[in-house]
Amino acid sequence: MRRGVDTGGIEPLWKFKIRSPNAQFGVRYQAIDERELVDAVNFLHVETPQLTFVDLGCGKGRALLVASELGFGKVIGVEFASELVDIAKANLAKMRIAGAVVVHADAGDFQFPATDMVVYLYNPFSKEVLQRVLTNLRKCVCSALYVIYKAPRCAKLLDSCGFLRRVGCPPGVEDLQIWRAIGHHESEVS
Repeated sequence: MRRGVDTGGIEPLWKFKIRSPNAQFGVRYQAIDERELVDAVNFLHVETPQLTFVDLGCGKGRALLVASELGFGKVIGVEFASELVDIAKANLAKMRIAGAVVVHADAGDFQFPATDMVVYLYNPFSKEVLQRVLTNLRKCVCSALYVIYKAPRCAKLLDSCGFLRRVGCPPGVEDLQIWRAIGHHESEVS
């Protein structure tokens, strides 16, 4: 990565000390290609300063750094591996990113802020955890809610959750799908 921070590599979860019982449902750490995330956010056609970016399974924080550069008003990473939390925090500090936090927590237990947001996932866990995430996300009070899901192996859960509608993917990036809240979450942004 051009920033001189540690966000690369593929890391199996067995290398880390994870206290969550959901570790069995986790998937390895692998950072997104930053161009894909930029394309996904551009596909949304949103004013990023008005939104919070939440990365579930943020790992070393690459998506947080990219989201910060894209101008999101607030950036939140959620990670259950303490070693990855420490690396992500160090990367944010090295880049002097203000308005960004990394929460050491299980994504299934994370309570989403009452704010308009983009939630990002790089297939960090299986359906057992994603079901809990969707339950918590449904409770969120906001007027704009988007989910960007890279390698969406559990896409059917989002399609059938009743409050999200799949809107597509950025051109040329079929393994990155985007959903938007419907109903009381519906945004006026197309």
